[in-house]
Amino acid sequence: DEWKGKKGKKGKKGSKRSKRKDKKRKQSVGAVLRSKIGNMRSGKKNKEDKKEAKKRKKSKERKEKEKKKEAKRKKEEEAKRKKEEEARRIAWRKTLNRTYGIKMNITVKKAVELKIPKDFIENNTFYNYYKRKNYMRNYFQILARKNEEMKWGRTITKTCYRKSIKQKKVSFAVVVCSKDEDPKIVNEDMVLETLDIDFDENDKSLDIDIKFRFSELGIKVLIRTNWYWCDREVAMLRYQND
Repeated sequence: DEWKGKKGKKGKKGSKRSKRKDKKRKQSVGAVLRSKIGNMRSGKKNKEDKKEAKKRKKSKERKEKEKKKEAKRKKEEEAKRKKEEEARRIAWRKTLNRTYGIKMNITVKKAVELKIPKDFIENNTFYNYYKRKNYMRNYFQILARKNEEMKWGRTITKTCYRKSIKQKKVSFAVVVCSKDEDPKIVNEDMVLETLDIDFDENDKSLDIDIKFRFSELGIKVLIRTNWYWCDREVAMLRYQND
């Protein structure tokens, strides 16, 4: 009986030790299975992720390729447009139907030399206290003559002056004449547009460069003084009687 009891304690099938072993075995088997299932699932997920990443990469490459293609097409179109525009500019010619210029003051001495009528000189004479000379108003300073052929981009410049550095604003008139190629005096009906030039307090320059730049669109009027390093556009005038 003792032996059986001892054997029962050590080797009995339903003993506590065997149950612990079975439990450990089951746990290890379960862990292995779970690990395998987890690996299978993660492997499947990794496969799907890789597939999705590959798709995204291909889509991105395709979009970049299309973008480059579109940029190249736009660049070619822009180059073609510029080439055509340049060819059009080179080929553009215009014969003026009017004489264009600006209204200026000149010395009486110069007015007499130009053989301007005496009565007109008398009616338009004033004394310039800054320069201490007699001047005549309403002189037609020609910048482009009637029947003259113009090319695109041609620029004609005339330098004018303000009376003194105290004069903060200068007005000048763009004038046009339909009859003569060489007009010398300005009448009221000749004024196309009156433009103002404002001077900065620090601007000590007396010279004013007035420029006419010709193109298919019209006459661009630009001004420059010694104070400004670049031209300032003040007007864009249409050709008269086109």
